[in-house]
Amino acid sequence: MDDAGTIAEAELEALLGYEWRSRLAADWLIGVGRRATFREHIDYLLPTSEFCFSGSAYCFALAHFGTHVDAEILTAYLDRYDQPAALGALLHLNAHHVDHFTRREGPWDQRDRIPVRFHRRLVR
Repeated sequence: MDDAGTIAEAELEALLGYEWRSRLAADWLIGVGRRATFREHIDYLLPTSEFCFSGSAYCFALAHFGTHVDAEILTAYLDRYDQPAALGALLHLNAHHVDHFTRREGPWDQRDRIPVRFHRRLVR
């Protein structure tokens, strides 16, 4: 927690330029520190997802920023990719965008996913 508030932006940018472990660490620090100045950078990196484990950390950061813009980024991503971490982040934001994915006959209806079942119980 302390590091998230004290790490310099240049250090975070450097971490985002390396492999998946450093990106994972950077995104967690960005999310915990709510460094929304990195939103545009994450928006660029998320769909490319060069490294398999970094996508969940990008979603974590967006969920912690917590704005409508972040929900739109996650929604655009989910329109292209089937990623549970992105749906979980969108559920965390409690955005109306989630209904598109979790409605009956929607993109996630054919999958027995825990977030979808949980969301359906909430909206009953």
